[in-house]
Amino acid sequence: IKEVPGTRGAPAAWLQKLRNTHIELGLIQSKVDPCLFWGVETDASDWAVSGFVPFHVDDSFWGGDPLWVHKYINQ
Repeated sequence: IKEVPGTRGAPAAWLQKLRNTHIELGLIQSKVDPCLFWGVETDASDWAVSGFVPFHVDDSFWGGDPLWVHKYINQ
């Protein structure tokens, strides 16, 4: 894979942007995989609402409790 001139730091900068954004949203970065973020919160009825967001290169997806996914998508 050839590297485009001037973009050597682009992958690290993109991960840093994703990291900062998701930490601001209250997610926690995994200590095992820095491209995995997860969230756990408690709603009014004390049920744990949780989900996860993994990133790979230029792709991501999310999953978890439907209430958590709805909140993540709408932020």
